[in-house]
Amino acid sequence: MKQVNPLKRNTTTPERPRPNRAFLTRRIPRIPDDEINKAAQAFSHFTFERSWGTILVCDLQGVRGVLTDPAIHIANTNRFRLADTNLNKEGFKFFFSTHVCNDVCRKLELISNADMVMKDKLEFREIWPAVDNTVYCSNNLCGKIVPASGARKSDEFPRCHWCETCWPQLESSKVRWMCVAPGPDHDFHVSKFFYESQGREMPRKCGKHREEEPAAVGGALWARMKSGAKQKNISGRSW
Repeated sequence: MKQVNPLKRNTTTPERPRPNRAFLTRRIPRIPDDEINKAAQAFSHFTFERSWGTILVCDLQGVRGVLTDPAIHIANTNRFRLADTNLNKEGFKFFFSTHVCNDVCRKLELISNADMVMKDKLEFREIWPAVDNTVYCSNNLCGKIVPASGARKSDEFPRCHWCETCWPQLESSKVRWMCVAPGPDHDFHVSKFFYESQGREMPRKCGKHREEEPAAVGGALWARMKSGAKQKNISGRSW
């Protein structure tokens, strides 16, 4: 058997591992730049159409499908007054002066065009498909869209829906407070997270003594979704 001297210097140059480029290519397919540009242009047109000529988000820039740094034009001259890129209705005209509807625009059935914008005689798509079986997380600071079937619900907070991240905080943030209402001393449990998520002050009275029940909180979100009555279509004016 050949003896190996452990003190002898190894003169063999180690090979640098090479990335499996074929594997990476298969796992992360590259989106052609022209497809990204078409989608970005159609998205800008969509924001104008869906907002009924109120907002236009354009000049999206990015790499490999990650788009950032938009310019936002608002019809209302009192909003975003400090934004240098907000040209109000002039921004609409600049966009449509160069925009040519592509396949994505046509699939979205967008109606507005340059001629309408220049003449200020706008028409928009009236009916849009509704998103079925989805609700918003009732945390106003979250607002995540979740499937209605997977949304967390509690009898303690009727008509509210919660995502998986916000749900455990309802229970973990509960504290015991003394009710300040007249009568015998008694305490009650209250979820700090719930009231913070609604932008409301913590109650100092128990449920029996409160004029406003927690069930009323978050009703606006529920009214927006109206998930109890499923709709196949929604009006373009409701955005």
